[in-house]
Amino acid sequence: MTGDRKVVVVTGASAGIGRAVALAFAARGDRVALLARSVDALDAVATEVELAGGEALALGVDVADAGAVEAAAARIEAHWGGIDIWVNNAMATIFAPVHRITADEFRRVTEVTYLGTVHGTMAALARMRPRRRGVIVQVGSALAYRAIPLQSAYCGAKHAVRGFTDALRVELMHDDAGIHLTMVQLSAFNTPQFDWARSRMPRRAQPVPPIFQPELAARAVVWATQVRRREICVGGPAVKAIWGNKLVPGFADRLLRKQGYDGQMTDRDEEPQRADNLFAPVPGLHRTHGRFDTTARAGSLQLSWTMWRARIAQRLGWSAPPDAEPQTVSAKASAGPEQSARRDSGNDTGPGDAMQRHMQKMSRMRRNTLWTQFAIIGLGAWLLSSPWQFGLFDPAAALGARDITAERGLWAPALRNALLGWSDIVCGVLLMLFGALALRERRQWAQWGSAVVGLWLLFAPLLFWTTSAAAYSNELAVGALAIAFSILIPMMPGMSHEGMMDEGVVPPGWDYSPSSWLQRLPLVVLGLVGFLIARYQAGFQMGHFNQIWEPFFTGADGRNGTAYIITSDVSRAWPIADAGLGASSYLIETLMACMGTAKRWRTMPWMVTFFFILVVPLSGVSIGFIMIQPVMLGTYCTLCLVAAFAMLLMIPLTLDEVWAMAQYMKRSLRAGRPFLKTFLHGGPDVGDGPDPGPDFSAPPVRQVAAGLRGTTLPWTLLACCALGIWLMFTPLLLGTQGAIADSDHLSGATILTLAVCATAEVARWLRWGNVVAGAWLLLAPWVLGDAEAAWVWNDLVAGTAVILLSLPRGRMSGDRYGRA
Repeated sequence: MTGDRKVVVVTGASAGIGRAVALAFAARGDRVALLARSVDALDAVATEVELAGGEALALGVDVADAGAVEAAAARIEAHWGGIDIWVNNAMATIFAPVHRITADEFRRVTEVTYLGTVHGTMAALARMRPRRRGVIVQVGSALAYRAIPLQSAYCGAKHAVRGFTDALRVELMHDDAGIHLTMVQLSAFNTPQFDWARSRMPRRAQPVPPIFQPELAARAVVWATQVRRREICVGGPAVKAIWGNKLVPGFADRLLRKQGYDGQMTDRDEEPQRADNLFAPVPGLHRTHGRFDTTARAGSLQLSWTMWRARIAQRLGWSAPPDAEPQTVSAKASAGPEQSARRDSGNDTGPGDAMQRHMQKMSRMRRNTLWTQFAIIGLGAWLLSSPWQFGLFDPAAALGARDITAERGLWAPALRNALLGWSDIVCGVLLMLFGALALRERRQWAQWGSAVVGLWLLFAPLLFWTTSAAAYSNELAVGALAIAFSILIPMMPGMSHEGMMDEGVVPPGWDYSPSSWLQRLPLVVLGLVGFLIARYQAGFQMGHFNQIWEPFFTGADGRNGTAYIITSDVSRAWPIADAGLGASSYLIETLMACMGTAKRWRTMPWMVTFFFILVVPLSGVSIGFIMIQPVMLGTYCTLCLVAAFAMLLMIPLTLDEVWAMAQYMKRSLRAGRPFLKTFLHGGPDVGDGPDPGPDFSAPPVRQVAAGLRGTTLPWTLLACCALGIWLMFTPLLLGTQGAIADSDHLSGATILTLAVCATAEVARWLRWGNVVAGAWLLLAPWVLGDAEAAWVWNDLVAGTAVILLSLPRGRMSGDRYGRA
């Protein structure tokens, strides 16, 4: 194909694949003649064609009438000149066993499906032969090779089309006519055919899964006009059916005997008096998609592989080059204009319409965020130059880390920096590669490649123990931005389009969305607090500076409490800087808190689950480290206390979203949805609604209240928190020593942790854990022994108070937390 506008004729253009094909050619700017019986439907398609960038000529024609087809071809030629491409797509069918089909019905299916193709081909040849150029595309089917039960009339007609096409192809080759004739063999597609075809089956008809979207067939038809291929199969099922029938036809017969009937029917009963389009059009059903949008696939690995092999063969000179590079059907052609026209005409009623509107919206969103991929390419270029900017290949720059190298038994500093430098070079190349690949819509998997590279960058400086503070900061910044630009700002690949189409935000039975931005903002702030503290401590551990701030506590060997603790044997038990590990984890937490929309409790169940897994263990490690500090090391770390408290506050703020996600997964399983698919891709829900809560335009007080919704702090839990803090510091306040001091500290930390977690209303039951902790305090003085009277009375009073305070549930907000 050249850049000039082609004259294209499409039969059966009012709906389904024919409509998608017309819009695909229109997206290239071609002149498209639309042939079908329903003039009203063709007028709507003509509007869509013009909106997509093409020119349209709508002609009401029954392809079973050879004279009408010839007259239409003559009118097209008079209007636009010579016809360049003719696509024979019109078809009719009936679902019924042979003994229940009448002779008139057999004749009608044959006249439309087979003779309609013959009539269109003859009209095209009459105009292409004198010019010695042109392309004719027969839209076929795998059923042209492998017939199936209940579609005998249609299968017979498609077999006839294939026989006619094969014979004509040889004639054109013999005459050196200069006309390319090809046939596109389709799998099962999501078209209105199954809503308006005549049927005598007991249940509603469906295509044999897997099902594909019509735009995929349109893409194949357009490509078929650009390459010189005898046939093109679309979808793996077509290939399997064709080759299966060639190799093991008897086995295919037996398989169809078992599966060929139920596989073509849904569970819903057929409507006995439903109108059909066998002899006359059915008004109101002319659209591109059928009713199977939720299960239909937009792409095919088989077709992509076929097109890729053809491109490689062309570049190697093994096959004739196409007239032009294959073009992808744009979203504007495949969905947008059709939906715009239908909305304007008031006919936007079908299930496919909403999906097409959604896909148009997604395509616009993707175009608007393509800048992120260029940003990733820029980050890759920056990273490529980083080793020289930060002196990673300069041995002199590594001399400042000799103490850390000796203490930890690490490789030579120059070698470690060089390894990080080569890592940066490789990662820079990969980011540029993945960013470039992700510019194409069909290669959105490359976004995950950029995200994986970003994750590696967060940990690489720790693994190589870089001596450069600048390089460490650079890795963290580039890694975080790579993740943000790949899957945070643009749409995350793999999410359920059906789930995104569902506008509901608030889970069923809830009064608010636990995934709203105001709900997640406190998590982002707390995650950043943890990151900044851990990043500062990691710099000290890696030898980037020699002093670290500590206002209150002292340690051994002349060091302050923080310096002593984060360089202790407990810390050195980790093979990398444990504070750096915490910094990277906090940063990932912060990024995950920013991902998704207010619907992510059902659109991203895996994200919510892993966010919870990351928050709880990380908080547990921080709290556990606080618990063991005075027991094993004899002092405290102020920065560690602040970071642990920030992480502790994240737990109750996370639990309501996890609870909503768990309820959604339970409902999905009850509805029969596959667990793994729902968990990884999300989906819609029944009964969810809009979020009536405030947004960032509300007064600050209301914003804060909305952010803390789902948690309450009754005085009983507040008192437990105070008692927990008191017990943690009894060695300092009461001078407790020995086992009783360790017991008080551990019990206090446990009580504080459980009380804070129980502020989440969905987890208020956690307060019962403090009853156990209180009981231990009552027993500890006698079990551990060697306790002074004041220490004994302290444990008895505190234990009794904790038990009494944990019995009542405390004040609740009155918010509802849904149903499973």
